[in-house]
Amino acid sequence: MLGYEVEELVGMSVNDIVALEQRSGGEDHSSYAGKETQQPVYERIFKRKDGSTFPVEVSTSIVYNDEGIPMHIQSIVRDITDRVKLEQMKSDFINRASHELRTPLTTAILMTELIRDGGSVEEVEEFWQILINELNRQKTLIDRLLIAGRLESNMLAIDPAPVELEALVTGAISSLQPLAKKNEIDLQIYIPENIPKVWADAIGLQQVVINLVNNAVKFSPQGSTVRIEVGVFSGWVSIKISDQGMGIPEEELPNMFKRFYRARNVTLAEIPGSGLGLYLVKSIIDELGGDIVVTSEVGKGTTFDVRLKTV
Repeated sequence: MLGYEVEELVGMSVNDIVALEQRSGGEDHSSYAGKETQQPVYERIFKRKDGSTFPVEVSTSIVYNDEGIPMHIQSIVRDITDRVKLEQMKSDFINRASHELRTPLTTAILMTELIRDGGSVEEVEEFWQILINELNRQKTLIDRLLIAGRLESNMLAIDPAPVELEALVTGAISSLQPLAKKNEIDLQIYIPENIPKVWADAIGLQQVVINLVNNAVKFSPQGSTVRIEVGVFSGWVSIKISDQGMGIPEEELPNMFKRFYRARNVTLAEIPGSGLGLYLVKSIIDELGGDIVVTSEVGKGTTFDVRLKTV
């Protein structure tokens, strides 16, 4: 964990492996013993031999012999890097979710006030459309939160059955045509004839397609194209969604399906999002026994390839 050989550690001070900002002033390390502290389990930042640091959880106690004489201090140290990262992502998510829930609600309240005050037929119709869009946006986030909660508690019911893929894909995409038109995005659909049925949950798979196409539209510049292509192979079917958006840095691709994760370039561009969409997509596909592959190039676009077993 620390990068030292056992022989190197013998005789070292505890302070030698604790990050500088957390070191104690003297050489008395009795405070590290559970018997002598009010925090028998505590967190520290440890320093490896190469100088890098990482968070740990330390559980300490004094070990006594049969006569009650203290013999030595025993410490159990656990690397909590993943837990700390998850806690930070959760914190970031709560801040984003609060903002994203508040923003459409604020707009919706404003639209209701404008509708109440009246206006021309065209103006009132525009206010109604904005109100509906903002409430749907809020509903989408709440739905994702609920699905994420059900996934965490193993309560998400996925019921695989033979599914007609063409009708499902075209239906999901048609629901996103208004958004694409608003953003001046051309949705190009390529579906061959006589596609075999796939083994899937219709509602879950529809959510997968909607999420991926919605992301493609959201991250694409005006006037660009989003391509949805279905391919048939031996024993499986592929659904590819490709955009011409900002792309994802290569080093961040392995993290794209983690809970609450958002790529740095997306965060810097202040594009709204919960960090839950791709996590839900991957979870549903895993439940269906399928696979999803993502390829991307910064500045040129991203492709998500969903692969499902045929019946």
